[in-house]
Parts: sequence; structure tokens; C-alpha cells
Amino acid sequence: TKSGIKIDRIQRPVSLLWSRELEETKDFCTENGIEIAAYSPTGMGLLSGKYRSASDLKDARKNLFCFNEKCIGPYHDLLDLIARIAQKNGLSCIDTARKWTESTKPDIIILGARNTRQLEQNLKNDFVLDSSELSDLSAAASELDKASADACENIFSYNW
Repeated sequence: TKSGIKIDRIQRPVSLLWSRELEETKDFCTENGIEIAAYSPTGMGLLSGKYRSASDLKDARKNLFCFNEKCIGPYHDLLDLIARIAQKNGLSCIDTARKWTESTKPDIIILGARNTRQLEQNLKNDFVLDSSELSDLSAAASELDKASADACENIFSYNW
């Protein structure tokens, strides 16, 4: 760059909850030698299946786009699909969501853990989702992205 500053890595959410513009971002980064550090592969825990409505939450996540009336249906469809795939494979919903993020092949995945059990679960990697399952998950995420297009500009519903 003219300023002498080189950007070598970006950090962005990469999850089934927010996959908007992921392919475009990956293409740009590949063309420009920039790595992707994917964060929030479990959608801030919202892909765990524990939170189906804003009233299930006591923190700022209750204000996120997925609880918007335009998005709640596709969000529930996504949660239901994650649960079906997880059950079929003997996995948790968190494992299933994380594995989808891994399938997008980011350079780095930033995982969060509040305790040792969650850390151990995050490090579990001895399972595979088949291409059909990954495709179905991507399609459901795309439907949520389409529904959210009018509801918000970004995962946190900030207006810039």
C-alpha cells in the first residue's frame, strides 16, 4: 500500500448465523494475500439450540436480528436443521455449527469457552459432516441471510 501498512489478516464472524458476503470476502482476501480469522462459529451461542426467542436471553443478544419478525422463521428452520443433523451424527448443535465453520476453511478459528467443559468440546474434532449436510446447512444459512437483508446491515444490527 502507499502508506506502507499491510493488512495481513481480517477478523469477521463466520457462522451459520451470519454467512452474508462470506464468499466475496474469501475471494477478496485470497486475491490480496489476507488471512481470515473467523470468530463466533457458534453465533454467540445462539446456534446451540437453547435460545429460540429473545425472551430466552437476559443479555444484549436478545436484540439481534435473528429475533426480528422477518428473521425468526428462517432462524428456527436453521436451528431445527442443525438439531436434526446433530442428532443423526450423535453430536451437539455446537459441534455441528462449528464443523460448518471449519468447512469454510478460514485460516484461523477463534473459539470462546467459559469453562473447561466448553473448551474440551471446542477441541473435539473427531467427526465429519458429509457434503449433503454441509450443503443443507449452507442453504438454510442463506435463507436466514436473505430474510435479514431488510432487517439489518450486519450481525449486530448496527447502523453505520
